[in-house]
Amino acid sequence: MERHIQRLSHKLSIGFSLLTFILTMLEIRPANAAYMVIATVPVARSPNEVRVNSITNTVYVSNWNGGSVSVINGTTNTVTATIPVQGRPPNGLGVNETTNTIYVASTNDDILNVISGATNTITTTISLTGNPWAVDVNPITNTVYVTRSNFNLVSVIDGVTNTVTTTIPVGIYPTALVVNPTTNTIYVANRYDSTISVIDGATNTVTATVPVGGAFPLAVGVNPTTNTIYVPNYLSNTLSVIDGTTNTLTMTIPVGLFPHGIGVNPITNTIFVNIQSGNPSVSVIDGATNTVIESIPVGLSPNGSTIGVNPMTNTIYVANSGSDTVSVLRDIIPTDTPTPTATNTASPTPSLTPTTTLVPTIIDQPRETVTPIAISQLPSTGYPPSNQRDDSLRIVVAVGLMILAIGIYYRRKPR
Repeated sequence: MERHIQRLSHKLSIGFSLLTFILTMLEIRPANAAYMVIATVPVARSPNEVRVNSITNTVYVSNWNGGSVSVINGTTNTVTATIPVQGRPPNGLGVNETTNTIYVASTNDDILNVISGATNTITTTISLTGNPWAVDVNPITNTVYVTRSNFNLVSVIDGVTNTVTTTIPVGIYPTALVVNPTTNTIYVANRYDSTISVIDGATNTVTATVPVGGAFPLAVGVNPTTNTIYVPNYLSNTLSVIDGTTNTLTMTIPVGLFPHGIGVNPITNTIFVNIQSGNPSVSVIDGATNTVIESIPVGLSPNGSTIGVNPMTNTIYVANSGSDTVSVLRDIIPTDTPTPTATNTASPTPSLTPTTTLVPTIIDQPRETVTPIAISQLPSTGYPPSNQRDDSLRIVVAVGLMILAIGIYYRRKPR
């Protein structure tokens, strides 16, 4: 019976992957859609990293000088909890959407906090010497990866037992990493030698070291659908694009002054890079053409290495360290309302002046009286035509993850 369930789970997992691919191919972003700040959410001091659980539509923010993690409801854009963490400062964040577990690295005190997303409480802590910095999770294997920047290592942690199973030597001062769960590959940005270490998650070995073609990479992102890796180069003002199949640099894209962090929406094939200096903003890159299509002003010092992305709702979350806020971005279509043709009285030439209304409502009130804008208040544009697509995608992902969890359980269960 167990073998039958395991085979069924494997087949359903393949079906889920195909369905996700089809949904991705069908996703079309209208040419005149524009990202806008729809809300500004006050959080604790010096927000840094942002991660999203797209299944629960919950956003997690590490507050560097606040000693805490802010929990934001993605539907209402309000802070629902503030979780004090052990150790300082709370820095890298990782979220396992399958187990609803959050991991927060307290860099200076060598601690990894493990938080239950169901109760918003710390369930345990893990000691990791050498400045634990960046965190990411493979939800399929329930494995956590943490860079230890002072020792040039990546620690591999079993998400079931919360124990370190091995450590992997990488490049010089690794301060960012990302997991491609589709290929079970981990990409580590090494700040001081400007390389990416490519780790095979099955063998826990470095299989390639890729020069990024720029200086001082502070972040790394991946699109698991296209198997493409993106690296902002802080001192080169560029974004490197790496082919995940060949592990080669394919191009670099100018993005703005001092690009610091990154987020990727694999469904829309869109990349987001926060620009720290000059005009603080987020550069939006089309992954199909590798071009910057727009720049969105945000708060002061958006300097986290991770930009939170909920691909199910196509909502982007940017931590503004200098403003103690999180900017919430979403793409909408402007509503064009032409002005009627003027009558031929004062002038012999009639005129037709189309006007475009594209004014976001930005919430920037005291923390006690935050009243975020509802999505329903945005202009009625027809994209998305309704919330049905978001809900359907969320259901598909939830069912797929449940199927994967069943398969993993029966694969690991002793016979």
